[in-house]
Amino acid sequence: MEDILCDLFTFPVHRSQRPAAQLGTCGSTGLCAIGPDCTIRNLNVRVGEAAVGSTCEALGEDLELSSPCCIPQHFKVSRDGRNALIGGATTDDTDRSAVCLIDLSTSGQPETQLLVDAALYKTRPGLEVVQIDWHPNSAAHFAVLTSDATWRLYSTEDLTRPEQQIKLQFQPSRKVGLTQDVGSQSPCMAFCFGADHAWERFTVFFTCTDGATYCLCPVAPFGSTCPAASLPHMRQLVASSSAKDAAYTKEWLQQAFPDNPGSKSRLVVHAHALEAHAPALMGPVASFAPEADAGGTSSAPFSTVMTLRYADKASALLVSTSAGLIRAYLLADDILPCWCESPPQHCVEDGSTSAVRLQAKRVSDRAQSLLLLDVLDLRDHEAASSAHPAGRTESESLQLLRDPAAGERVFVSLPHAVFSIRLSWLPALAHAFLKGTQQGLQELPAPALEELWRATGSRKVVSAAVVGDVLSGVKLALWDSQGRLQLLQPFCGASAHPHQGLHARSQELSSGSAAEVDAELERRYGSILQGPRPLDLPPLATPTAAGEAAGAALLSDCTSVLRAKHVEFLHSAHQTLLHRAEAAAEEGGRQEEWSAEVAEEAAGLQGRMEGLQGRLKAAWQLHANLTARAGLLVDLHRSLPYPLTPAEATLKSHGLPALEWRCQSLQADITGLKSATAKSSHSRAVRVKTSTPVLQYEQLRKAQQSLSAQAAVLAEAMHRTKILEGALQAHAALVS
Repeated sequence: MEDILCDLFTFPVHRSQRPAAQLGTCGSTGLCAIGPDCTIRNLNVRVGEAAVGSTCEALGEDLELSSPCCIPQHFKVSRDGRNALIGGATTDDTDRSAVCLIDLSTSGQPETQLLVDAALYKTRPGLEVVQIDWHPNSAAHFAVLTSDATWRLYSTEDLTRPEQQIKLQFQPSRKVGLTQDVGSQSPCMAFCFGADHAWERFTVFFTCTDGATYCLCPVAPFGSTCPAASLPHMRQLVASSSAKDAAYTKEWLQQAFPDNPGSKSRLVVHAHALEAHAPALMGPVASFAPEADAGGTSSAPFSTVMTLRYADKASALLVSTSAGLIRAYLLADDILPCWCESPPQHCVEDGSTSAVRLQAKRVSDRAQSLLLLDVLDLRDHEAASSAHPAGRTESESLQLLRDPAAGERVFVSLPHAVFSIRLSWLPALAHAFLKGTQQGLQELPAPALEELWRATGSRKVVSAAVVGDVLSGVKLALWDSQGRLQLLQPFCGASAHPHQGLHARSQELSSGSAAEVDAELERRYGSILQGPRPLDLPPLATPTAAGEAAGAALLSDCTSVLRAKHVEFLHSAHQTLLHRAEAAAEEGGRQEEWSAEVAEEAAGLQGRMEGLQGRLKAAWQLHANLTARAGLLVDLHRSLPYPLTPAEATLKSHGLPALEWRCQSLQADITGLKSATAKSSHSRAVRVKTSTPVLQYEQLRKAQQSLSAQAAVLAEAMHRTKILEGALQAHAALVS
């Protein structure tokens, strides 16, 4: 154990709650640390040779969020290290919560901070984020558990709404009668995904504060992948079961995997939802009444759940309280889907389902069988009884972390100490299941417990994360309340003492004198510190050949000495190297499979890109051809005569003759008026010459009025004549 980076983040511990600071793992050697000021620091941890020691160096620039949306009470990094999730209370209103997605690839640039389902948390004050986690089988999906017992699965492609929203109904439906099981009355505090095996990869486990644990199956993210080789085994499990709802499972398989596997190694999960049924909550698979601590006080609520899978043969389920009481179960039977009658709500876009909302009802008659094999008590009874008589420590917080190099080992991080637990009975059961025998299972080995770190003074554990893999080794990164980052090396040997009871503690190295510590180091590492053993072979007096009697006797003596002193060590080293080689081969096979899948996807994308480029070029050529043809059609339309429209034909057959007749009648009226005017003028002139009568004033006035009326009629006639002439000219131009 060594301090590799001092003062990573300095912050005062003045609250009873856990400080807003977290650690996250990016890949196998990457480490992300987020401080209370929402500054994300990327680190590279080298866990190579033990003689050189572990080092930690910064990668790139720190990502400082200029306007963080929430206090980082929950922090999770995706398995590819590209995105991170932050959840907690908002900075401006602590009664509201928020979850945001951060793009870690924008280090040194303006950060990309996207709110997840902003409308939900904005309109639901008091809604708290209980847990967030990335899906193990899809780097583009993550789940959020809220305080209203609703589990939401989101896709990074659409953060405005959940892809699958499941309302968890832990209480069964009402039945007739006075006595009935009311189910769990405690809130749901944690969830975890199942192991990557058969139907377990589509299972989600939920744990309530009273320890009641439920499983929900099947739940599969849209667009995720599944090994094609596991589908026949899943169908066989469904066919061999006597469940009444097996028909719904077959329908679900047809909707989720409609494609023919062919030569594909992995299949894509399509959007799916049954018409009138939804996955049901099976359980409680693990339930018990809360027990009391050593001081007689009630135990802390259960807050963490985890699944382990060893050699693809045996699965374990760990349920723990926030103070350190851990219960280990063996999953005895294969998990099968369970359904309840609850019509889902669909969101359809472009003719396909894009989101679904479900209500998972509790079904108690289909609970999976779990066997309680171990109870481990890692609680700090002395600190709890001395500091807080109520039995609650100042900062109750527990983390369960898987060991990627050993499927049976788990790390437990508590504020007062850090432990490594090896479930020794899990490999034994896996080997027995593999061989199909029950020999050696009469007494299962006890779990091995190792204390890696213990708090001193006011120094407490804030967060922890596992760094490394099968090839480079595994170390536990530890972040304490003083801002120090440490790397803890777990001991992989068999000398880790077994856990011997419910309240047994591992405190051999936590106290004692220096002599006791030296004795313990000599016991564990004495053979290594002494160096190689001397050969001490029988002396050779005179040179001799192996075929002679003296040579054969000397060779036999040397063989006996080597067998007695060195062969056993070499054999154990050989076995260790064989296990390491098998693990490396498995990891290499997975890496090759992933590389082949990536190459196949890259080739497919390259082909699609070339096809799109060809289609785009053809579309441009078609567009140019259609534009030229449209221009030619416009020119032809303008140059060629065209038949009359119905309106024009009606005007030609009926309107124009009527207009011409009216024009002729007006011209005749004008001619008559002109001749009458001429005759009237002539008669007046004759009268003037013959006689000069005396006209009265009234006669002159009447004559003036008559002439004015005639002038107005003539002007109106002339105006209408001009209009008719214009219409005739327009008609002539139209006909020509």
